[in-house]
Amino acid sequence: MPDIVSALNQNANNNDEVTAFSDGSGALTYAELSARVAECTASLKTLPATLGLLGENSNDWVVAQLAAWFAGKTVVPIPAFFSIEQQKHILADCNISHVIATPRFGQPACELGVEVVPVTSGRRAEQPEFCAGGGQIIYTSGSTSDPKGVIHTH
Repeated sequence: MPDIVSALNQNANNNDEVTAFSDGSGALTYAELSARVAECTASLKTLPATLGLLGENSNDWVVAQLAAWFAGKTVVPIPAFFSIEQQKHILADCNISHVIATPRFGQPACELGVEVVPVTSGRRAEQPEFCAGGGQIIYTSGSTSDPKGVIHTH
């Protein structure tokens, strides 16, 4: 994880106007990515150690994923194509009480019965600070039974 932190901070300083990510709705430069990750990180620090993440592949997803890692959280992507029963199984299996949602997935996240945390669009001037810990839990499709999680640490 220190490599990601170092790369983001270095690119924000040296390649600030270069596009870091682009989706169908726009692009983020490295400076904008760093500023958004810093703001989102601050909003996630007081939340539980494990957070769900529901949304489409987008700039907002990247911001939320990086911010959660910077905040020392374990991120559990909630596949949008899973049934609501499979999604709720993941939440229960990981004891998730909060789901970060991209703007397009705010309403579907509300249907899961947990606290919904929107991806912030705000920006901070200072670079995001990294908190150790966290990781990722990725769930299989569960085509033959309930979805099962695979834990990845930093």
